[in-house]
Amino acid sequence: MAVRQLSRSVRWRKRARAAFTERLPLKATAVFLGLVLWVITSTREESEELLPVRFAPVLDGTLELAGEPPQVRALVRGLGREMLKLHQTPPVIRRTIAGDLPDTITMDLRAVDVDLPPGIDARVLDVRPRTITLVFKSTVSRRVPVRSGLLVAPDSLGRVAAGLFFQPESVVVTGRRRGVARVQALRTVAETLPPTEGRVHQVALDTTGLGSLGVRIRPAFVRVRVSRLARAEEAFGESEPNAPTVVRRPPPPLRRTLPPDTTPRDTARHDSTRHDATRRDTTRALAPRDSTTRPSAERDSMAPHVGGHR
Repeated sequence: MAVRQLSRSVRWRKRARAAFTERLPLKATAVFLGLVLWVITSTREESEELLPVRFAPVLDGTLELAGEPPQVRALVRGLGREMLKLHQTPPVIRRTIAGDLPDTITMDLRAVDVDLPPGIDARVLDVRPRTITLVFKSTVSRRVPVRSGLLVAPDSLGRVAAGLFFQPESVVVTGRRRGVARVQALRTVAETLPPTEGRVHQVALDTTGLGSLGVRIRPAFVRVRVSRLARAEEAFGESEPNAPTVVRRPPPPLRRTLPPDTTPRDTARHDSTRHDATRRDTTRALAPRDSTTRPSAERDSMAPHVGGHR
């Protein structure tokens, strides 16, 4: 009895060894064909899967998420081959979020918010979770451009400092999110640049009102290089964003030259006489001319004789 059981166990061991060691190429081919048949069958049938969704909101320049974006999944129905494509290129949610928002907001998600990759024949049935919470950083930083608030004065030839280059062209504004959102550009202080070609000037930025917004800038100074001199009417174009203001010099006042021994009373008398002469000339120029006026000799010849005929 014991011998019979031993021989039976030996036969089972041989069969198990043969199943894993004999005819391996044929067995591998059978397994491969079975997998191919299963894949082909599954890709031609519709199915529903809960797929991961990439949350990529379109944020304003002053918004920045605190932490990682929330995890979102979408229930998608489609053919098996379409599901395989979605595993390689997941769908995405893009929502535009403006900057004038509190630091924490709650957003509702819908199936129509999910964008499938182009060429995918499937439909989104649901989104999970349907409500997400976004937390933004209260302190942010961003770069804003530098604008000119400079003045340029012409020289004796009417030329001004032109071709102005700012270094750097933008500065970093850091502070409370809402305060940073209100700063669109920063101007320099109203400093007058002399007409000197090739000179570099260090100019401070105008920080008036930034303290009330709770923001600070870095750096607080910029360098301005004057590349050339040009006439004031030709120095700057209408579309140049950093064109300074040209200072127009008023004409010098006229001075009267009087004798050195003239007293203040003589000066007043001289001004009064000059004023009376000017008034008489003006009156004479504006007086109407009588068309019937004739010379004195002609008037005398035409006058009637008094005392009868001689």
